[in-house]
Amino acid sequence: MNSPVACYRRSPLYGWLAFSASVGALFSAWLGLYAVYCFIPAVLFACTGALLAWIAAKPVIQVYDTHLAIGRRTIPWSEIASVDHTGWMVPLAVRISIMGGRRGMLFYPGDRVSGAELLTSLRRMARFAAIDGISYADFWGETLRTPPAPEAMQGPLPRPRLLLPDDEREVEQMFQRLKSEGYLESHDQSHGVHE
Repeated sequence: MNSPVACYRRSPLYGWLAFSASVGALFSAWLGLYAVYCFIPAVLFACTGALLAWIAAKPVIQVYDTHLAIGRRTIPWSEIASVDHTGWMVPLAVRISIMGGRRGMLFYPGDRVSGAELLTSLRRMARFAAIDGISYADFWGETLRTPPAPEAMQGPLPRPRLLLPDDEREVEQMFQRLKSEGYLESHDQSHGVHE
């Protein structure tokens, strides 16, 4: 199997936050033995700790030329129908639809920079997918150009316009004046140019 183009590992920060929330839950529960209202923060800390532990346990995401690997699961780029960013960057949350109607949510518990890189990689590699509801070519500003017909290629190419029409007239008048006064002919003859 080929090596990944990019590998995105989870940030250790979420593990530390989950541990801190668990310590807060235990401390609040201990205080709840003396004051019943302290069980409220204990429950909130426990829920927050469980959510952070779930996020911290997310597998490594690897981007290959041919597919996306999330842990042991692989998704070929050709099967991804849409990539929709939810707006969350830390942690990164992206909705991915796969051909056949299956949908899933990709969570990446990393920092803002690596999350932005992963999002760009997902959008760039999923060439057959709609990106945030827009076609791939329109999202990236790419237009599919068809080659011109052979008949169209036979005629002379149009001259590119470098000057405005008024400026062109002024340059033409200056050229004619220089030519009529003999400046151009003497210059050409001094260099040995003859028509």
